[in-house]
Amino acid sequence: MTTAAGWQLPAAVDLAALGPLAASISLGAGQSTGIHPVPGHDGWLAKLYHKPADTDAAACLDWLIGLPASMPPADRARVVTSTSWPVAALLDGGKTIGCVLPQAPARFRANMPPDGAERYLEIDWLARPDTSFVRRGLTPPTWEQRLRVSHDVVSVAVLLGRYGLVYSDWSYSNAFYSPADHSAYVIDLDGCGRHRMSNIFQPNWEDPHTPRSSPADATTDRYRVALLVARVLTGERATVHALHALGDLPHPALTEILRDSLLAATPAQRPAAATLLAVLDGRPYLRMPVDRLPLPARPAVAPAPAVKPTTEPVAGPAARPAVPSPAPVVPDRPVHVGRWFAALIVALLILSLAVYLASL
Repeated sequence: MTTAAGWQLPAAVDLAALGPLAASISLGAGQSTGIHPVPGHDGWLAKLYHKPADTDAAACLDWLIGLPASMPPADRARVVTSTSWPVAALLDGGKTIGCVLPQAPARFRANMPPDGAERYLEIDWLARPDTSFVRRGLTPPTWEQRLRVSHDVVSVAVLLGRYGLVYSDWSYSNAFYSPADHSAYVIDLDGCGRHRMSNIFQPNWEDPHTPRSSPADATTDRYRVALLVARVLTGERATVHALHALGDLPHPALTEILRDSLLAATPAQRPAAATLLAVLDGRPYLRMPVDRLPLPARPAVAPAPAVKPTTEPVAGPAARPAVPSPAPVVPDRPVHVGRWFAALIVALLILSLAVYLASL
């Protein structure tokens, strides 16, 4: 069976034949206990599962390993440049206990704060506003650079969809990006399912139309890929903030297709990844009717915390208590009118008396 370029061993390898594995480069998460460099095979990693794969999962992994051999050249190139596609199953006693994956290229590593250590640059870094980059002494990515990363991620989603593969766990930690050329690299492809799979997701990546107990399918992938792109393009992590920030994008067609993907009233109305890729390529959005859920209200912005003085005030004479200014007196117009009326009556009486006395 032919595997990805560069792997020199068969598509199924007994773990013992590899010799002692190096220390894991991962703490172990999800379905694996660790990811170890393969001795004598630079650039390749052994991913060990918590438990042996069942018959269906093992068969799906074998199918995935052999799939690139039947792909057209453009798809094979995307597999090599943008994914950690599995190249071999690891066996122990005839059971599949892991797989061999390519290590992400060095261009996806960078010296990052807070300690300046070199590490893989997760796409998580792009789900931040420009001010967050500036505070860390980093140059904010441009709009074009955010578009480039999004384009590569969606290209992988299109590739998977073309072969009926469901990834489900689209998230920050499962994709890297290169600060050099702003390409993207999606990892953990060995967990893909055919047409549907377990609904695997990380916190804040829930699909409102796919309950946790329901399997993920192509429409689930459409939602999570769109959410990842929305967060990358807007620099907003919270879904509600990203939905509103989409309205500020300089590309109205992207605003529409991403809101259609995230607010569609039914999963079937979500635009396909291929349609999203076409819009990212600058082509028009040939929109089919989509019934959207209402755009949620934008959360109120919390007031900035009060700034406390940095030094204690200097003690001085006791300040006199402030005396509140008296409230201005508003003339009582009805009382004044009554007084003038009474005075007029008195004057008329006096005048009448004077005229009477003069006539005597």
